[in-house]
Amino acid sequence: MGQLKSIEILKIASRGSELALLQAATVAARLRGALDALGCGRPDLQMRTVRTIGDQHRDGWARKSRELDVDSRSRKWTLEVEQSVESGAFDLAVHSGKDLPYRVFDGTRYLPIFEREDPRDVFIPRDRASTVEELRDGGVIGVNSNRRRANLQALRPDLRFAEYSGNVPTRLSQAQMAKKGVDGAVLAAAGLQRLRLFDPASMRPLSIEHSLPAATQGIIAVQVHEEAAPELLAAIQSLQHAPTAFAWDAERAFLSAFDTGCETPISVYADVRSDSEGGLASATLSAIAPQSGGQSMRFEASADLDGLAQEDALARAQKLGDDLAQSAIAAGARKKLATSEDFPSVSA
Repeated sequence: MGQLKSIEILKIASRGSELALLQAATVAARLRGALDALGCGRPDLQMRTVRTIGDQHRDGWARKSRELDVDSRSRKWTLEVEQSVESGAFDLAVHSGKDLPYRVFDGTRYLPIFEREDPRDVFIPRDRASTVEELRDGGVIGVNSNRRRANLQALRPDLRFAEYSGNVPTRLSQAQMAKKGVDGAVLAAAGLQRLRLFDPASMRPLSIEHSLPAATQGIIAVQVHEEAAPELLAAIQSLQHAPTAFAWDAERAFLSAFDTGCETPISVYADVRSDSEGGLASATLSAIAPQSGGQSMRFEASADLDGLAQEDALARAQKLGDDLAQSAIAAGARKKLATSEDFPSVSA
């Protein structure tokens, strides 16, 4: 790579939500330390918030989405932030990995950073003692994700669903649940834990088996320009976690080959195992494709990673994801994918 140079200023873009800003601040602090460790100094940080389409139309998203093209809909939480990196206005952006579409924004790269947080979904009941299984017949859960609706419907076919937006603290509010007429809500464990809002006494994590996560759920990603300074890339790479990087590549490779958008209810998750010395040992990639009519098609494939160098392991990850997607497509999983119309809904 040659002699690394000092970086004096690091400009970072983020959405303005509490969770997004927390993630951006964490990335900024650790990147600053990594650059210092590489001999590149401790740059001044300039963090700016960017409002996305989803932020601007949070309450009227269902209506607004019909006016947008497919790419804009798939980037409702990222489009304007991504454009700020593509234009060169910012050195990098910080994203929740699951918000990024599988098509990489022109002129930029997405890179996972840090170790994956808990990838599970969490049920937050309005009645603190309830579980999903204990909800009343025809109970209503506040959740926008078609993937989560499909997983919950598989557990309880009688459940109904309501659009349920807002920042994390708002969605956790018992008063908000009462106002919206829902019996509970489902959020990502990762966000709750990062915000230190997870309460084991009243929140019920859903098992991976019962609610397979969205691709890259729990992973923080940074976005940089393809011509980013080598010093910045070196610092990012020094903060990567090998099992998380493998999961990132495998899960996104599946989405890319399956050619599905973020609005479809596909679940895909890589369970990556390490050996006793911390090296990669094996991985199992699982995917669920809910079908119209209430059925689901499940697929799984495994890979032996013992002794592989990082570069070879990531190539194996991409092949694992691509091969599983091709198997799913060949089995007809893409022909009758469930849509929002397949899940019984009520007005909240």
